[in-house]
Amino acid sequence: MEGGQGSSKKQKLKGIAEPAATTERVKLGSEFSALVVEKDVIDRIMHKDILTFVGAKNCDTLGNGLEAIALHLTGKRYDLILMDLDLPDDDGYTTIEELRAMGVQSVIISVSGPCRREIFPRLFKYLPIDGHYIKPMTVEMLRQALEKFRA
Repeated sequence: MEGGQGSSKKQKLKGIAEPAATTERVKLGSEFSALVVEKDVIDRIMHKDILTFVGAKNCDTLGNGLEAIALHLTGKRYDLILMDLDLPDDDGYTTIEELRAMGVQSVIISVSGPCRREIFPRLFKYLPIDGHYIKPMTVEMLRQALEKFRA
């Protein structure tokens, strides 16, 4: 909601940040493919369940960035990638940069634990991502984040 104007636009949910300008990415239909790259097994399962609930027709999960890069080197592609920024081997920052350098045009939404809001502008300035959210993710947070990428 814009300050003082009584706008009818929905307020942004706490924990979601978006870049100022979006590069043209894959458009998501009512069904889409997704990849979750997350070190924590429970978060991986939860994210997969939420993605399936909001329309992912198939959703793969991986535990680290090197696996994500190797999978994309085989030619596998996804409409959406949820990328944890704190990964055990090749951190999420590096993985995202490498995927983009490989020409991956998937919508990439980064995820992290609680952090200060002032890091968001730096995230979008230095990382080629399409959104960021703070864990724990909810169905409504993901629906709102994906809305601008719907066909």
